[in-house]
Amino acid sequence: MITTKTRRHEDTLGSPRNPAAHILKNKKRRRFKWLEKTSCSSCLRVFVFNLLLCTPLTLADEPAEKPDLAAITSKLAYEQNLKQFKDNPDYLVLPGLLANRRDKTVRLYARATGLGAGDPVEFFIIPADSGKDYESLTIAFVKPSEVNRALQFIGMKPGRSVNYNDNQYWPKGERVLMSVEWATHRVRAEELVLDTRTKKSLPLTGLVYTGSHTIKPEDGGKEMFAADVSDSRSISSLYNERSTVLDIPYQWPQGQVYGALKPNPDHKLDTGQPIQIVLEPEHKDSKTRVRNLSLKVLQKDRFTLLDSSNKPIASEIDLVHLLAEFGKFTETGQDPFVTIDVAGNLSLQQVHEFFSLIQTLDRENGIRVEAPPPRQLYYRAFFPEEQWRDRTKRLGRPWELHPNVGNANGSLCGTLTLPADDIDNNGGKGDLKFVVNSPEELAKTLKEKSDRWSQTMYIFVTPEIKYGALLDFIRPAMKTHPGVYIFLEK
Repeated sequence: MITTKTRRHEDTLGSPRNPAAHILKNKKRRRFKWLEKTSCSSCLRVFVFNLLLCTPLTLADEPAEKPDLAAITSKLAYEQNLKQFKDNPDYLVLPGLLANRRDKTVRLYARATGLGAGDPVEFFIIPADSGKDYESLTIAFVKPSEVNRALQFIGMKPGRSVNYNDNQYWPKGERVLMSVEWATHRVRAEELVLDTRTKKSLPLTGLVYTGSHTIKPEDGGKEMFAADVSDSRSISSLYNERSTVLDIPYQWPQGQVYGALKPNPDHKLDTGQPIQIVLEPEHKDSKTRVRNLSLKVLQKDRFTLLDSSNKPIASEIDLVHLLAEFGKFTETGQDPFVTIDVAGNLSLQQVHEFFSLIQTLDRENGIRVEAPPPRQLYYRAFFPEEQWRDRTKRLGRPWELHPNVGNANGSLCGTLTLPADDIDNNGGKGDLKFVVNSPEELAKTLKEKSDRWSQTMYIFVTPEIKYGALLDFIRPAMKTHPGVYIFLEK
């Protein structure tokens, strides 16, 4: 590592900087003549003598600390790049980074960590201050925010990170191709990783430029770039990391893939080896991969598909034609991100059946389902674990809501139950039941009677009830209890 501090062995034995070395060279002498010649008082001489004896000595046979060749290479490259491109507007020169707007490339100067064949890999690239070098393939001498700046400098626009709280389960953005160079070698980053589940290296899909996100401190301070300050400090991750700059193009939560990804032994990198990482857009022309679409479910088998400007792509088509429209995007290498708006006149049974189809389409080579419109339900709410019908197999203590059509206008009312807990049986009262005759009563009861273990609502409902009627009933309550699961009664 480049440092202005004295290196470890500049003060070793024999160095003119180490006064203790002078003593040892003259240890056969009974007296120190240089002390005799000084005009110091006798007390000062004793102090200096004791100080010298207490100076820590470095063993002569201790191995020398190896210089960080990768850091030195990065520093020299930065100095050279400054001389060559400082006044060229087509280049962005930063420590550890060179961006070329004309060629649309970003070059990072880095070192290999030299992970062993059996080590788990969670990151392609981390910065030097990450502390995650034990699970990253490379360390770049640059901040994540500077990589983000460089990608925008060459013309790319950041997308959006995953955010499970907002039902955003797919990393969203244009693709970046990453290559690693060393000596005479150049390989794609995906080839450096072995997926033990498939026994193959990762497919050459490129990475999703999400661009991380910003964090606003609670004290009202200046916004911070999440990847610069988060625990991971990730520039490029191998699982869905919310703060990373570059994510993988799959739904790979950390717990799902941990331990499955290893360094590829066919491309072994040595510890500390200087490398360069080249980032470039998948498409260097105006072509884009991301397509934002809205799907309106009008009836059981009638749909309208709209583009990002709300212009119809196909109006009132059946299911067969809808699938064909989706295929037009996926077959040309595009990623359709679809927001689904379901009409309220469908029964819950019809909604469940349609969402069963969506569940099969929501995949890497299909569509990517976005968060629903405000106060609608994400499709996964209709597919809870069946074992959760059994109270003993649930996490926490979710509320149970049993709605029914009980009002003259066809609106819903129902019974809300807080199951007895295992600690004190709800204070010896057993199940706590509340009759709720309006959306306002439901919302008020949940807000006042919930604790931290009862923030979710399990809704046990007949399949014939209309989707819109259910939404009208639970919508105010979703402000405090957005976690909802639908159990259709059998």
